[in-house]
Amino acid sequence: MFAEPIKKILADAEERMKKSVEVTSQELASLRTGRASPAILDGIKVEYYGAPYEIRELANINVPENPRH
Repeated sequence: MFAEPIKKILADAEERMKKSVEVTSQELASLRTGRASPAILDGIKVEYYGAPYEIRELANINVPENPRH
């Protein structure tokens, strides 16, 4: 009787938690930690021929190795 609504609530909660973890992981990836990271440019949009594009769609972004190591 009550099992089906509880299953729906649990499934919804699980989906929301997974999305929260994914967003948090993406946010943490863009933090600067002393080393350059291409992830810092994620979400930046530029206009190209009148249409918005994410910068990673238009350019190759690389991080060179640290020569001091």
